[in-house]
Amino acid sequence: MDNDTIGVLFFSGCALVFFGIPGFVGYRAAKERGRNRIIWTILSAFFPPVPIIILYMIRPAKVVPGKSIRCPYCQEIAFTKVGCCEVCGKELVLPKAHPLVSEEAKPITQN
Repeated sequence: MDNDTIGVLFFSGCALVFFGIPGFVGYRAAKERGRNRIIWTILSAFFPPVPIIILYMIRPAKVVPGKSIRCPYCQEIAFTKVGCCEVCGKELVLPKAHPLVSEEAKPITQN
């Protein structure tokens, strides 16, 4: 390999590490929180890690099936893996159609 090829490969690898990985992390975080994936991917790719930190700190924008539900008590969006509402602190009851519920709706309890 000549020096030009090595330089191009090095530049491509650096671009992937510095832009691609933060962009992918921003995309995944935006998808889990119901935010605009394109905007957050671009922001995360070019200004890491600030948008990623902001994205993880803000509340979800909408209910994402399989990831979050609306609390029946305070109507805020809560993550199903937590088991209780982060706002009012009451235990969540998953709907019957939720993939974590086998036969009937039951509260999530942590062991």
